[in-house]
Amino acid sequence: MCDEHCPCGSGLKFTYCHGK
Repeated sequence: MCDEHCPCGSGLKFTYCHGK
């Protein structure tokens, strides 16, 4: 989910963080 530790966005960082 999106929060201060795992913000919404694009790129490998977000893909890895959200597991999508």
